[in-house]
Amino acid sequence: MTHFLQDILRQPEELQRALDYLSGAGQSALQGAAATVRSARHVYLTGIGSSWHAALSVAPLFYQAARPVYLLDASELLQFATLPPRPS
Repeated sequence: MTHFLQDILRQPEELQRALDYLSGAGQSALQGAAATVRSARHVYLTGIGSSWHAALSVAPLFYQAARPVYLLDASELLQFATLPPRPS
């Protein structure tokens, strides 16, 4: 069995572990992260490969909640983006 196939076959179990953690012991960390995102003036979603596809998939949830986000490929963020200064 290849490593690639092992990764694929492991996904359902890993997804269940993540859901169990986020609905149990990780609930306070998840709530803290959500509060941080809600209080941010600007939200950037970025990634490479599958994390980029995850960003593309989650962006509509932000838009649906009237929270615009900036979507940038990770290399574009590093090479071309200028982040706004923090307010004083």
